[in-house]
Amino acid sequence: MHYDIVIIGGAIVGSSVTYYLREEGFSGSIAVVERDPQFSHAATTLSCASIRQQFSIPENIRLSQFTLKLFRRLGEEFGADADIGFREGGYLILAGENGLPILRANHEAQMAEGADILLEDAEALVRRFPWLSVEGISAGAYGRSGEGWFDAHAMLMLFRKALRTKNVDFITASVTGIERLGGRVTGVFLDNGERLEAGTVVNAAGPNAGKVAAMAGLALPGSRASATSSSSRRAKNMRTCRCWSTRAASMSGRRARSTSPAAPSRKRAKDRPTPPTSTPTGRCSKR
Repeated sequence: MHYDIVIIGGAIVGSSVTYYLREEGFSGSIAVVERDPQFSHAATTLSCASIRQQFSIPENIRLSQFTLKLFRRLGEEFGADADIGFREGGYLILAGENGLPILRANHEAQMAEGADILLEDAEALVRRFPWLSVEGISAGAYGRSGEGWFDAHAMLMLFRKALRTKNVDFITASVTGIERLGGRVTGVFLDNGERLEAGTVVNAAGPNAGKVAAMAGLALPGSRASATSSSSRRAKNMRTCRCWSTRAASMSGRRARSTSPAAPSRKRAKDRPTPPTSTPTGRCSKR
């Protein structure tokens, strides 16, 4: 079977790539290969599902801004009942003395792209967030708008539903190999014994993108970190973000716990919304 484009991975990245290929007018044949059609083990559904503009390079900031515009016109794009529960709460990224130059440089890049990010010193942060311990904190960057969290599975389902009418073949299988001819990828092999001839192969395998790239003889630089809920399995190259809920703790009669030193009490968390927070030690918390 020949396809103009074979996309490996059908979760949020693979589905959105497919969607926008069709929206931009691509009329060739497309196959999306996904081994977990219920997405029970996908990074999309296991992630903390948040969006931010606090990045260090313009390209990442622009990607978030593009997605933010989509969030704000979901009804126009996917229908009046489209809802992903987007809550615009902002990110709070903290830095100590050593990390302050990087935080400032990142803030300059964000401001140049029009992001609504506020850079404040420790004293101002305490006024804004009275629950915050600023021991070892020099400054923090806070997204006043354009950042927050949402239901990633709901967003994925909107894409998948829209793709039903866009002439796309969905194949449930695992990719076991990638065929190359010289420096060009020419096809993929599946665990059901099929070979898909491909004009172009898109690697949208998420945390497994390195394994897929290796099948084509490519080594991806660095390691990929993903923030997931604390119920997911740890991986050596994955940073875990412990997601906690003061409401759930209150209902169960147990005290809320967090790995973040900036964890608020239940009363304070109720009085003032707590943003997703990243500390200089690399720990993060999300309420």
